[in-house]
Amino acid sequence: MTAATDTPWHVHAACLGVDTGLFFIDRSNTQRYKAAVSICRQCPVRAECLNDALTAERGLGVRLRYGVWGGLTPRQRTRLRGDP
Repeated sequence: MTAATDTPWHVHAACLGVDTGLFFIDRSNTQRYKAAVSICRQCPVRAECLNDALTAERGLGVRLRYGVWGGLTPRQRTRLRGDP
């Protein structure tokens, strides 16, 4: 939920209504990966999205992390967390 309201953050997400398959692709598909990250960069709730991903992934190995969340790939989120 956003700090100012009781509305869940995801209703304000720039990706709302976008095919979620765009965010769950093999990073080797450069064009689709860039499209997903581009949407995230303009998102007003990017920080909330990233925070939820980091919380949900706590304790998971990098191989179990998947998709672009908060504009970051699984590997980028792993580095951000400082996980091995």
